[in-house]
Amino acid sequence: MIQEPLISVIVPVYNSSLYLRKCLDSLLSQTFKEIEIIAVDDGSTDGASLILDEYAEIHPDLIVIHQSNQGQGAARNTGVSVARGQYIGFVDSDDYVDGNMYKHLYSLISETNADVAVCRATSLDMAGVLGRTLDLWNKYGDAVLDRRDLLRRDFLNNECSPVLWDKLINGDVVRRHPSTDLRRGQDFVAWIDYMSEVEKVAFTSEALYYYRHHPNSVMATPESEAVILTDLKTEQVAVSKIMSYFGETVLAERYIDRIITEWESRIRNYPQLEEVAEFIQTLKLHKNKLLL
Repeated sequence: MIQEPLISVIVPVYNSSLYLRKCLDSLLSQTFKEIEIIAVDDGSTDGASLILDEYAEIHPDLIVIHQSNQGQGAARNTGVSVARGQYIGFVDSDDYVDGNMYKHLYSLISETNADVAVCRATSLDMAGVLGRTLDLWNKYGDAVLDRRDLLRRDFLNNECSPVLWDKLINGDVVRRHPSTDLRRGQDFVAWIDYMSEVEKVAFTSEALYYYRHHPNSVMATPESEAVILTDLKTEQVAVSKIMSYFGETVLAERYIDRIITEWESRIRNYPQLEEVAEFIQTLKLHKNKLLL
């Protein structure tokens, strides 16, 4: 085991035995060597637990933790609690990464003194067939933005990906903001928390992450009353954090404006959801305060 790893990569694992070996192999073969991999088995029942134990016997830099099923947020928090790296990355256990991903992202951070480095990603289907490079709202190519740039842009709307797995993040920032137990949009809420402290973000145009698209995933679930109510809970948390952290900035104004439009559109087919209508009114009150 590495005495003092510079990077900790946390992999929440739940019933991903079909893809887990590919994921682990990609992480354990990184060209960046001062790295530890922390896989948190969140109560898997499909044999993923056995795969993890098999790999742990061979690879000293793989730490495996087994726990009862508590959800992705709890699994991430467990991983963070034992992570020793100065920087932390997150990888979903059905995805995989380029062999140079963490070397490239760490180099970006070292060269620019950034708190976060962000790469692009390539999609693949359930069979592993590669698709297109995902837009993921990263509009910068190879660039570095400081906090002033971030707060005057539409950064939380469509200029940076709302996920964690394409990023390497200052470990102290991650440790100060535990993941939530939200079912949808958990990454985005965590990213808002991290952004409250970030002074600089570095981007690369290199696609170094391979994201497996699941047509039946939680985020691909068709619109329904249940989905809207689940998303409402997430949006309420997100808006509360944005107003708390960024309430005096253009970033907050632009975000609130977009969310009003989005939720007014979503509620048209569900006029019975009074709690959503009340939320829209709250958003409009926020907007009025921002415009004063």
